[in-house]
Amino acid sequence: MRLLLSVLVVFVIVGCSADVQNGKESGKAAAEGQDLPDVASRLAKANPVGAYGVALSLPDTTPITEILSRPEAFEGNSVRLAGVVEDVCPMAGCWIELAGDGASIRVKVEDGKIVFPKSAKGHPAVVEGVVEKLELDREEAAARHAHMAEEQGEVFDPASITGPEVIWRIRGRGAEISE
Repeated sequence: MRLLLSVLVVFVIVGCSADVQNGKESGKAAAEGQDLPDVASRLAKANPVGAYGVALSLPDTTPITEILSRPEAFEGNSVRLAGVVEDVCPMAGCWIELAGDGASIRVKVEDGKIVFPKSAKGHPAVVEGVVEKLELDREEAAARHAHMAEEQGEVFDPASITGPEVIWRIRGRGAEISE
């Protein structure tokens, strides 16, 4: 169990902070075989407007509040969400916090494949992905919170985590960010 926890902690920390060079994203550049800029360059992109990942294809948008009110009903299903980007992973652009309908949900993407620029904060976005459940024991939850605090430059008290945690999020496949 300790080995599994150690591997998970390393994966979480390295996954968000890895500086993947010449990552490939889907779209025109990938189709043409061009290398895209490194993660740091994509993270610092001044204008975030555009498409990220795979092209959006679902016809209907599901309210974030509907997913969060009964997440088990959506688990494993593809959904389309709309909202405003509240936050972006400051280390690798590997997640955004999408707010809409009075609620917010994290959209996690594959590290280095999709990099959301920090400038996306405050912009409207439409996202597609799969609803997933993360079940963390106390140690895993503490490691996750420690990593999140590090990303934000905040202090974390491990004693503040008193038990296991369940997190619902979207495993993002594609997004469109607009003005």
